[in-house]
Amino acid sequence: MARKKNTETPVTEDIQAQDPTVTLETPVVSNTESETQEKDTVESPDETTLKEPSPQKDKAEKKVDIPEFVKELLQKYPNYPALYIDSKGGVFTEDTQPNWVKDAILYQNPYYKQ
Repeated sequence: MARKKNTETPVTEDIQAQDPTVTLETPVVSNTESETQEKDTVESPDETTLKEPSPQKDKAEKKVDIPEFVKELLQKYPNYPALYIDSKGGVFTEDTQPNWVKDAILYQNPYYKQ
């Protein structure tokens, strides 16, 4: 079979050229106005944020609930100070490639013995 020739003329859309005399209006801000705006937006740091955290908060942050299956795995590896453990039970050392441990959590081993 032979192909039929396309005798229809392609339809072209009229693209309107942008008028080069039309420019976007941008507001002109003088240097002194921008400096005063920056001074208004910058706030002085609060004294409470500059203080060191209290020891009570520090203890609360250090105490982390370790799941039972993680504790069992950490007991099996007392030679390592910290291990990555994923949700499927995979155990990886600290120096493992990041793409292998992307879903794993780094746990400090309380059973570590030097």
